[in-house]
Amino acid sequence: MQSLYGIVPVNCNAPVASYNSANSIATNTTACMMGSKGLWFKFEGTGLDITVTTTASFNHEMSINSGVCADLTNVACIDQGTTAETYTITESIEGLMYYVYVANWSSTGTTTGVIGISIACEEPPYDCPDIPAMFGDACDDGDPLTENDEIQDDCSCAGTQIVTYDCPDIPANFGDACDDGDATTENDVITEDCECVGTPIPVENQCGFENFNNFNYDVDGSPYQDGSYVGNNGVTWTYVVARDENGDANASGINGKAMMLRRLSSDSKITSSTVPGGISDFSVKLYKGFTGAGDRQVELFVNGVSQGLSDGFDDLDEHIFTVTGIDIAGDVVVEIRNTTEKQIILDDITWTCGPDVVWDCPDIQANIGDTCNDGDDNTENDVITEDCVCAGTIIEYDCPDIPANIGDACDDGNDMTENDVITEDCECVGTLIEYDCPEIPANYGDDCIIEGTEDVGLINNDCECVPVSISNVDGFSFTMYPNPAGSNESVTLTSNQSIDRYEILDITGKLIDAQIILNQNEITIALRNYSAGMYILKAYSGSEFSTQKMVVR
Repeated sequence: MQSLYGIVPVNCNAPVASYNSANSIATNTTACMMGSKGLWFKFEGTGLDITVTTTASFNHEMSINSGVCADLTNVACIDQGTTAETYTITESIEGLMYYVYVANWSSTGTTTGVIGISIACEEPPYDCPDIPAMFGDACDDGDPLTENDEIQDDCSCAGTQIVTYDCPDIPANFGDACDDGDATTENDVITEDCECVGTPIPVENQCGFENFNNFNYDVDGSPYQDGSYVGNNGVTWTYVVARDENGDANASGINGKAMMLRRLSSDSKITSSTVPGGISDFSVKLYKGFTGAGDRQVELFVNGVSQGLSDGFDDLDEHIFTVTGIDIAGDVVVEIRNTTEKQIILDDITWTCGPDVVWDCPDIQANIGDTCNDGDDNTENDVITEDCVCAGTIIEYDCPDIPANIGDACDDGNDMTENDVITEDCECVGTLIEYDCPEIPANYGDDCIIEGTEDVGLINNDCECVPVSISNVDGFSFTMYPNPAGSNESVTLTSNQSIDRYEILDITGKLIDAQIILNQNEITIALRNYSAGMYILKAYSGSEFSTQKMVVR
C-alpha cells in the first residue's frame, strides 16, 4: 500500500485503491462530526449518478462535499458502523468537483489505518455501445482526403471528401456550367481565368430584341406620353406614360436611345404586339431615371402572367434584369411595368425563342381536347377528338322537333300575350296581357290619336281617346316619380323652383285634390284611395304653372 499526502484524485470505475493514513496530518473541516488524521479524495461530476464506496481497517465515517476547498458544501455524512460506507450522488453536476473525507467516526478520534475508495460512475447510453460513441460524434476515418469525420447512423466513421477547385474563390472548376447574366449569350461556362463567359447567340436565333432606335420621342405638351411605334423586327411597342432617356444625364452608360417609365400610379409600362416563336430567356438593361432617392424596379409579364421582379436599386450603375427558363411556346406578348413611384429607364430588351410547338394534330395546329366549333347547332361542348376531328355532343332537347326545351323563351306570334315559353306539350304559349281597356286594347293614360285628327291624346277612365293640354309656363317645370304609381302609394314632385301649391284633376277636369305648400322644391303626395286611371297633376310656382299626366294602377 502506498501512503499519499494531500488530496488524492479518484477515477471513475477504476479498481479499489487503498491508502494508509498513518502519516496524515489532515483535520476535519466538513460539517460531519468525525475525527482527524483522515484522508481527502476528489473527483469530477459527470452529470449522471456516481456511487462512492469506502472501506477502512477501523470504524470510519465518510463525508461527501462539493464546491471548492475554501468553501465546501456538504452533500452527505455516511456512518454505517464498521462496514463499508456507500453513498450515491444522484445526477451529479457535470464539471463540479466533489471532495470525500474519510476518518475515524468519532469527532475526537485519531485512529489511522488502511483506507480503500472506489467510485462507480453511471455510463451514458451510447448509440454505438461497441465503440462507444454517439451518432455525430467527431472521429477520424483515417483518410487524409476527407474532412469533418463523424460517427454515421451505421456506427461507422466517415468524412466528407475534400473538394479541390480550379477556381476556389467561386468555387468552381474549369468548364463548369454557369450564368454570365447576359440573355444574349448561351452555353455559359467557367473559363481558365475563372470567369463565367458565354457564346453570343446569333441574331437569327433571338426571337426578340428592342434597342429603342425607332422610338421617336417628340415633346409636345407633357414630357410623358402614351403612344406606340414599330421597333426592331417589325414588333409594335405600345407605351403608357413614358418618355426618352433624358440624354443619359446620370452618365450611366446608356448607348443611344432608351425609354423612361414614369411610375406605378400612372400604370407606366411598355407592351409588345404578338410575337411568334415563344420565349425562354429574357433580359433588359435598367438605369435610374433622374436623381430622386428611392428604389427602382420593374416586373416582367408574358401573356399577362408575371414572370418575376427585378432587384430594387438606387444607384447610377447599369443593372441587367434577367429571367431564365420561362419556356413558353407559340405567340407571346411581352410587357414590362414600373412597380415603384420612381422613374426607371429601359434599354436593350432581349429574349431567346421558346420551345418548339408540338401539335397532336399538326394539320389543323391543335391538340386533342382543344375546344373548337363543329358548325352544328345541335351539338355542344365541341372538342378535337383523337382522330383530329372537331366533334360535339348531340344536344338532347325536350322537344327535338322544334328543337327546344320546356321553359325556353319563344314567340307565339300573338301581340296580346307576354312571357311566351315552351310548354310541356312542346307548344309556344304566352300569358294574356290584362288591359284596362281590352277591346282597344290599351291602358288608362296610354297615348292615342284622337279620331279624325293627327293630335295625340290620352286614354281616359271611360276607355276613350280625349285631348289633354299639358302646359309649361316660362321656365317652371317639375318631375314626378314614380309614374305610374299604385293606389295608396305616394309620388314625389321635384322642381327647379319652389312649389307653393298643386291641384289633381280627373280626365274630365273635375278637381280631386288641392293643397297649398310653403315654398318647397320637393314635395310628396299620398294617393290615398285613388281609383285606377289617369289624372292631371298641376303644380304652381307663383304665377307660373306646369302640368303632367299621372297614372294610378
